[in-house]
Amino acid sequence: PRTAPGSPANLKDVVGAMLLFRSKTGRYPSATGPHQPGRGPGGLSWRVHVLPYLGEAELFAAFRLDEPWDGPHNAALAGRMPAVFASQGSDAPPGHTHFQPVSYTH
Repeated sequence: PRTAPGSPANLKDVVGAMLLFRSKTGRYPSATGPHQPGRGPGGLSWRVHVLPYLGEAELFAAFRLDEPWDGPHNAALAGRMPAVFASQGSDAPPGHTHFQPVSYTH
């Protein structure tokens, strides 16, 4: 993956990671991760689930998959999101991105 924030090649790397995720799991990562009954809506961002496919397995392993994205442990990791998620000319704060997954139905 690229490491320069704002590199136009970042989008190519992110899409490549999503395709690798699909190849392994048979599906694309959902926008908010799998719903877990009894834990409320949502889950972890698709960005967390593609980390291993971006060479960030160690960061992925640091996330608690049974904790919401804004839980005390996981929220502290948001600032460690790799530069590949940065958009060129972005005004997104650290840990945020303008990249959004495309939703579709079968």
